[in-house]
Amino acid sequence: MNVRVQAVGMCSQMEGVASIIFQQFFPKFYENEGLKSFFLFFMTCNMFLTVFVWFMIPETKKVLLEEMDTLFGGPSHVQSGVILLQQSKEGALVLEPSRGEKEEVEFASVAAGAPAVGEKTEKQ
Repeated sequence: MNVRVQAVGMCSQMEGVASIIFQQFFPKFYENEGLKSFFLFFMTCNMFLTVFVWFMIPETKKVLLEEMDTLFGGPSHVQSGVILLQQSKEGALVLEPSRGEKEEVEFASVAAGAPAVGEKTEKQ
C-alpha cells in the first residue's frame, strides 16, 4: 500500500471541504462581526493548535513517510514491502485473494524477456 498517494489525496480533499465551508460563512460573519473578529478567531485557533502539536504530536523529523504508520501505532508497510521484494526475487509471489485461497504467480516469463500482461510488443 502506498501511503504517500493516499495522504496527498486526503489532504487535497480536506482542503477543498475547508475552502467550501469558509466561503459559505465568510460573507455572513463579515457583515455581523467585522474584519477584526477574523483575526482574533484565527489567532485563537493557531494558539490552540500550536499547544496541541507541541505536546501531543510525536517528532517526525527524519522519519520517512512510509514509516509514519508505525510511528502512530499502525502496521509497517516497509517491512511487508521488503517481504514482497524478497518473494519476487525468488521467482514466485504468494498472493492472498479475497476468497482466502493462496495463488502462486510465476515471474519466469517476465524475467526471460516475454512482455508483461498489457505491455505492447514491437509488432503491435
